[in-house]
Amino acid sequence: MERSGRVRVHVLPFFAGAHALLESMITLVRFTDAPPVAYVEGLRTGRVMDDPDMIGACQSAYDLALDDALSPEESPSLPEEYKR
Repeated sequence: MERSGRVRVHVLPFFAGAHALLESMITLVRFTDAPPVAYVEGLRTGRVMDDPDMIGACQSAYDLALDDALSPEESPSLPEEYKR
């Protein structure tokens, strides 16, 4: 999918250490006709959030983790390196 140009892949490698999304997975969803939501998932739990303050905090955590991730150009090659 990344090679199609429709998706950008940013790998956050283990050697990056602790990061803002270490405790859970997050999905941020924006709509053209509705307010944004965030879906946060942890061990045996998941929650949809629609509170603007919580979405802002989730977006900030995502942005911090993205700053620690490899670029879209570097990311696709990292998994290939581990196959060798």
